[in-house]
Amino acid sequence: MRNCTWIEWAGYCACVVRRFGYASTIIYRGGQVTREYRAPAHFNFWSQLARVPDIELLDLENCPVDAKRMGELLPVARAAAGSTLAYDLHLEEHEVVSNTAQYGAQLAESAGVAARLGAALDGILQKRKFARFLCYSGLIAESPALLAAARSNGLTTVCLEGWGWRPGHMIYNLNAPALEYNVLGWMKSLGDWDEQKEREVDAYLKFLDGEKHDAEWLANFYRVQRGALSDSLSAELKTFLTGDAPVFILAPNVIGDSSTLSRETIFPSQQIWITEVINWFSARPHLKLIVRAHPAELWMGGKCIIYLGQVARVAAASYPNIHVIDSTQGVNTFSLVPFARAGLAWLSSAGVDFVVRGLPAAVAAKPKYGGLGIVEEPASRPEYFALLERWATRVERPTAGQMTQGKRYLHMVFKGFSFEAGGRNYRATGCLMDRMPNQSEHDRFYRILVGDEPMPDVN
Repeated sequence: MRNCTWIEWAGYCACVVRRFGYASTIIYRGGQVTREYRAPAHFNFWSQLARVPDIELLDLENCPVDAKRMGELLPVARAAAGSTLAYDLHLEEHEVVSNTAQYGAQLAESAGVAARLGAALDGILQKRKFARFLCYSGLIAESPALLAAARSNGLTTVCLEGWGWRPGHMIYNLNAPALEYNVLGWMKSLGDWDEQKEREVDAYLKFLDGEKHDAEWLANFYRVQRGALSDSLSAELKTFLTGDAPVFILAPNVIGDSSTLSRETIFPSQQIWITEVINWFSARPHLKLIVRAHPAELWMGGKCIIYLGQVARVAAASYPNIHVIDSTQGVNTFSLVPFARAGLAWLSSAGVDFVVRGLPAAVAAKPKYGGLGIVEEPASRPEYFALLERWATRVERPTAGQMTQGKRYLHMVFKGFSFEAGGRNYRATGCLMDRMPNQSEHDRFYRILVGDEPMPDVN
């Protein structure tokens, strides 16, 4: 449990499943709880939780650990340490793991703590029987070691994450990290493509573009774009787009996606990718490149200390054929599509968004929609830049099949597989027993978690 959101959700979840007839053991780190709940003057969530019947609180930091088992879990913990530290420091994983002189001690400490907690859980599972383990993330901090310990003991595990596109929404995955969801399985579970799903995706695209729509499910949805499609472009941008030179759009993720996803392939980091692409265009003044920093950098607040628009500005220097749009600028990314030859994405849904709007796209890392045939996925840097050269010499457009597959993916991610199952303010004060905004959907989620309702067939 990394923060108050997850600590308080665990307590709420235990209360909900208690109503279904289940007792819960909440495993936690005493030091973490102490840091989060220091002021008992008015209301201390943790002290009140201890009063709820049928909820056991078990501090893993006080549990015995088998040294041999800890050693066995250490490789798992080490593999997660880079992304954990990068996430905490708001850096890219590559920056951390490639600089052992600066971060080596912290990486070792992070891995040691995670392995110890995993071994502590393993010791508990050797002696006691549980029906299920509900584990946050499975990708970050100690959660990979906890997941490994549970799976090695044959304990069915459901990993969970908050789903930031809609307040209070959560996703889950069976026996694997939450963010490693089975795309093909979920698309199969959601059924064949039909007119209703087409309308829902069209409503989502209108919402993203700042246009009117009649979809109630988008009422509390987070719209990442900072401008509407119909907004006028700045005079500077209009001037840049003047002429016949082929224009490419580069759309990076926020920096945190290079901290925790571990999906780098042909480029070790977003910053290196941006720099190399800019260098390639700087040597080709007959082409134009627009770098559109992810508008969600502002949404991330203090979690974002590296702004990729600034990285691009430094790399582009005074090259007149490269234009950078910072995350602060009120430009809708997709208002640039009519002017562009192709879109370049890291691994975000921007690659899919380009394709469904009729623009071919290439990814520079491994996206969740990889292998679906939606975008180009070069296997090497030479192949990547050869693709850019090809697009520079001729106009290509996505096929109808690519566009439909892209819409199916967008429907799955933004409409199909998240559940409103937590508080919209991400704290216990937003969780009211039997009075949640979407109670039936909420209850279904928890029935799935405890096994009272079958999970969708995503195998």
